Amino acid sequence: MPGPSFETERLAFRDVELAYYRFAPRAAQHGTILLLHATGYSALSYRPLLDRLAAAGYEVYALDFMGHGASTWTRDFADWNYFRDNALALLDRLQLSELFLIGHSLGGASALLTAAADAGTRIRRLVLYDPTVFTPLFAWLLPYLPHPLAKRAEARRAVFSSRKVVERSYRLSPAFRNWAPESFEGYLNSALRERPDGQYELSLPPEIEAQAFRAFHRGQWRDFKRVRVPTLVLQADPPGVCPDRARRRLVRNHPQSEGRRLPGASHLFPFEDPERTAAETLRFLSHEPDA
Repeated sequence: MPGPSFETERLAFRDVELAYYRFAPRAAQHGTILLLHATGYSALSYRPLLDRLAAAGYEVYALDFMGHGASTWTRDFADWNYFRDNALALLDRLQLSELFLIGHSLGGASALLTAAADAGTRIRRLVLYDPTVFTPLFAWLLPYLPHPLAKRAEARRAVFSSRKVVERSYRLSPAFRNWAPESFEGYLNSALRERPDGQYELSLPPEIEAQAFRAFHRGQWRDFKRVRVPTLVLQADPPGVCPDRARRRLVRNHPQSEGRRLPGASHLFPFEDPERTAAETLRFLSHEPDA
């Protein structure tokens, strides 16, 4: 069954154009959600999750960060505060007084930075899917260490003879092997673009993805400690980019915050199990007690 229809809008931000999407609720509106995606993916890769949130009665927005999906790209960014500023520009455009902010991986870290900058004026609750939030010590050391994800991004093939080639090769990759079919379809539809010569290319150039990975900056915990809204942190199991110590630090600033591992979940669980991800999210947003 097809999900709710969505509208595509564009926002001028500095020297780029950002794309964002609105999914209208099917039933009575319970509030507004904004989703921020992970590095290398796109807002519409989360289409099954977004559909479920809209079907539950939320007005849902999702942003393509600079260079991802249908947004244009630039090399002119220094650190992850740039992605925070993408999100803040959209909040200013939407002129919403209250919303729920969701983020995955880089989007989770960006959601925290956005909430810290917003100072509790518009954001009611945060939901973080395995956010890239290291312990303070490791975060301090990381800029001095080799970055395997950046090197892998730089080596990534960018142009393919057909969409079918992408589909076949990516489905063999461990990163995509366990995705729900509708999530994978959403990725193919939004993270690839057809070239004039009939070939397909990644919307996000590999060198820009690598630069985004390397743009992690120290000192984020100074911002994270200012976040005072109820926060749900869902970790991969076993944890990776969000270790247990980091998760505990994130949830200790508000009595209604929660944090736990999702049994059997990888870092990409929003794509692999959108139904469970939506259920956990809706439970927290609707203030229902934990089962």
